[in-house]
Order: sequence, then structure tokens, then C-alpha cells
Amino acid sequence: MKKVLCFVAVVLVGLVSGCAPQADLEPINTVEHGGLSVQLELAKRDFMIGEQFRVDVTASNNTSEPMGIVARSGAPVYVRIWRFTGMAWDEVKTYPEASIMVMRPWTLPAGEDWKFSMLLTVEPDWPTGEVLKLTAEINGRPEVSPALTIQVSNPAND
Repeated sequence: MKKVLCFVAVVLVGLVSGCAPQADLEPINTVEHGGLSVQLELAKRDFMIGEQFRVDVTASNNTSEPMGIVARSGAPVYVRIWRFTGMAWDEVKTYPEASIMVMRPWTLPAGEDWKFSMLLTVEPDWPTGEVLKLTAEINGRPEVSPALTIQVSNPAND
């Protein structure tokens, strides 16, 4: 219990002060709702402008029935970057930035996992020197959206 309280305190202090997330925190998070679990995984949490990194998103059907997912476009997964503005998290970027605008319903079979990967490049307009939030969601199931905090540095300002 003490360890959990310390973790919560570190996260809250980090959000308020804008310091970097703790390096020893695992760059993985899983959220579950209605039998669907979505896992977000990164190789690390600290990035530089211009750096490429992979975002892995795994959808798991934890039920004994097939799960229908009605995607609103051709993108199976959305990844979003957010910045904290003092009162709320504001969306900075959404990836993919464009996708075919045709509904793509699909089925996740019972007990199966599907993994999606996206390669992102840290763009020059991403906020630097503050804690950002990266979220992922399966297109059509926005209620299951794991998040990780990340930090971006600009080597030109170092």
C-alpha cells in the first residue's frame, strides 16, 4: 500500500511540476472494459524531437463469444498525444492523421489477441520539457483507452 501511495504522489507531483516521469516505471499499461482489454506498450518513455518509436497496441477478447467492433474508418487503432494545460488534458495530435473514411466492421474471435503496431516520429511541434500523455484505442471502442506519460526533449535547446 505504501508503494502505491508513493507512486501516486510521484505521478501527481510530476504532473503539477512538469518533471519527467520516473525512469523505473514500466512503459506498459492495460485497460479492460466489457471483456475487451487493450494494452499499450512502448520501448521507453523519454524521446527526442525527430526520433522514431514504435507503439504496440494489443486487443484481447476475454470473453467466450466473438466481439464485433464497428470501426468508423479504415484505421484499426488511434494513438493520441495530449498535454496538460492546468485544468485538463488537451489533444495535441492524433495518429494516423488520415485514413480511408469507410466503416470497417471486424470481429475479434473469443479468447484471441490481435496486435497492432504503429511507427511514430516525434514531430517538432510536439510540446517539449513537460509531461505528455500518449493514449491508444481500438477504433470503435474509445471507452477502452490505456495511457502512458512520456517526455519529449529538443536537442536544439540542450
